[in-house]
Amino acid sequence: MTNSLKKKFTTIYITLVVIIIIVGIVSTINMYKIKTSTDIFIGNNYKSINTINNMTNCIYNQDKAILIYLQGNKEEALNLFHVNDDEFYKWFYIEKGNITEPGEIELIDTVNLQYIEFSKSFSSLQDYNNGQNHEELVKIYEKTITNDVVLINKSLQELKQLNEDAMFKKQQMLKANGN
Repeated sequence: MTNSLKKKFTTIYITLVVIIIIVGIVSTINMYKIKTSTDIFIGNNYKSINTINNMTNCIYNQDKAILIYLQGNKEEALNLFHVNDDEFYKWFYIEKGNITEPGEIELIDTVNLQYIEFSKSFSSLQDYNNGQNHEELVKIYEKTITNDVVLINKSLQELKQLNEDAMFKKQQMLKANGN
C-alpha cells in the first residue's frame, strides 16, 4: 500500500513539474511574441521619426549649399546641393513607404510639393545669377528660398509630431493593456 501511495505521489509530483515546465515555456514564447509585436508596433513610428530627421538635415545642408553658392563657390555648392537632393529623396521614399498614421500621407505629399518648389527656387536663383549683382541674389534668397525652407521644415515638424504623438499613444495603450 505504501508503495502504491508513493507511486501516486511521485506521479502527481512529476506531472506537476512537467505542467510547470510547459507553462513556463509557453509563457516565454508568448512574452517573446508580445515583445516582437510591440517593437514592430512602435518601431514603424520610430522609423518615420528617424527618416524625418534625416530629411530635415538634408534641407539644412541644401540651405547651406545655397549660401555657399551665393558666396561664389558654385561648384562646391552644386555638388553639396545635389548630394543632399539624392539623400532627401532616399529618406522621402522610405517615409512614403512607411505610412502608419491617418493624415501622414497628406503631410508627406505636402512636403514633396514644397520640396519641388524649393528646388525650383534654387534653379531660378541660378538663372538670375547670369547678369544679376550679388545684392539682388541675396534678396531673392531671403524672399523665396528662406520662405521655402521654413515651410518645408514646418511640414516636417508636423509630420514628426504626428508620429511622436502616435508612438506615445501606442506606448500608453500597451501599458494599459499590460496592467
